[in-house]
Amino acid sequence: MSPESTEERQARKRKFIELLKRKKFIELFEPIGKKVEGYIEGKTDEENVLKSVRYAAKHGEDLVTLFKKRVDVILAGISMEENRFVTEINEINVKLRHGEIVSAFTDAVICTAGPDGTLQGSAGKTLIEAGGTDIEDEAKAAAARLTEGPVDIVAGELPLRCIILMPSEKEGEHTRESATSSILSALGSADELECSSIAMPVLCGPSCGDTLEPSDAADAIIEALKLFNPKNVHDVIVIDPDEKTVEAVEKSLERFDEENA
Repeated sequence: MSPESTEERQARKRKFIELLKRKKFIELFEPIGKKVEGYIEGKTDEENVLKSVRYAAKHGEDLVTLFKKRVDVILAGISMEENRFVTEINEINVKLRHGEIVSAFTDAVICTAGPDGTLQGSAGKTLIEAGGTDIEDEAKAAAARLTEGPVDIVAGELPLRCIILMPSEKEGEHTRESATSSILSALGSADELECSSIAMPVLCGPSCGDTLEPSDAADAIIEALKLFNPKNVHDVIVIDPDEKTVEAVEKSLERFDEENA
């Protein structure tokens, strides 16, 4: 993968912000549509509809103001608002968030893939829904190469440089040791591709379609980061939609900080 120019990176940032803005406004406007539909069907009154309109107008102005700011200011605000825990492991900035894998701006995303190239778990489903079927097609086309280790594929419509597929455990369920090895290998692939930032769910945990306990998956990530010796990667965002899994990672990170204070 060729190095990314400053202009290309800025273009990706703008695309990320534009997609985020559209998502926020859709979330704001959708209730109005439902209320209007209910009014037409005689299930609600006009005051209830107008209440939704006033709410959207008020908060819509706040969103308009937010998205008029510079791209880097918006991204910094998102980071401050959404980071649940921040620490440093092996000179890598590690940030923990609760949310969907596509809600963080990074160079690459790591996702688990099965032997046939199927992206696994809710993280895989989210990537395909947000990025399009090109991701699914490319992942399946890359299946044969997964036997050799992690594979990078196109990111479809997502504002990423690439998606890195991490092969699922060949012999069934992951152990903490095998998870550590797999995660370390995927991180190494990102570094070789000259990615400076990575987002990943709690790999080998429930959101990746795996049965490893969240606490063990969290410890595997931390151990992999401790063993990782990157030249290019300096930011890793661990982001997962499952609250209990995020809580497990938070406890593991807190324990790491206490032990390394």
